[in-house]
Amino acid sequence: MRNWSKFHTNKNMFAGVILLVSSTRGASPSERAAALVAKMTLDEKLVMLHGPATGPCCQCNTTADGGGCAYVGNVAGNTKLSIPPLTMNDGPQGFRDNQHPATTTAWPSGLTMAASFDVKAMREWGEGQGIEFFGKGANIQLGPGLCLARVPRNGRNFEYLSGEDPFLGHTLVQPVIEGIQSKKVIANAKHYRAFSLFSSFRRPHIPLHHGSRPTHRPLDHTTTLQL
Repeated sequence: MRNWSKFHTNKNMFAGVILLVSSTRGASPSERAAALVAKMTLDEKLVMLHGPATGPCCQCNTTADGGGCAYVGNVAGNTKLSIPPLTMNDGPQGFRDNQHPATTTAWPSGLTMAASFDVKAMREWGEGQGIEFFGKGANIQLGPGLCLARVPRNGRNFEYLSGEDPFLGHTLVQPVIEGIQSKKVIANAKHYRAFSLFSSFRRPHIPLHHGSRPTHRPLDHTTTLQL
């Protein structure tokens, strides 16, 4: 079984964050952030803008900093300034681990949960996932998912809480986020662009046709990346 303990964020680093916040108590979040950035070198700032330099997405598990690439998204911490690393992991349906198949809880899908219209159940669903993510060392969950079901053939509709109703998504996502974050994991609600058109997202080079006349996709792959 995977030993997750080595991936946990250093507790002393979190203690440093508390001290840093205490030193700027009473200041606004923007002012506290500015005070922290003012203490950073250019190299330290740049490190915050990208992940590890080695290894492919979702697969790498060895880096110079001792395993900081274990997650889908990784941003190195800053020991000097007591900034903990960001250990982001997919996804809206639970903890993805391509390196260790069959080690993740098979949670009910987001659409299944949304069909319950049960706010209490949504909170518990979020709490359960938060416990698993925290236990495996991730401090950011890349979920829940909220895209509207606009295209029936969208292969990811099952992930999303909204179904066809934005009000439903708005109502149900709140207890999910509260549940996840109650377990010391940051929830990252998504997606903010184009994923409601996922039926053609991965096939930008294949034209769609209506009869004998080609038609244009609302968004091609290049445009989604530019957005």
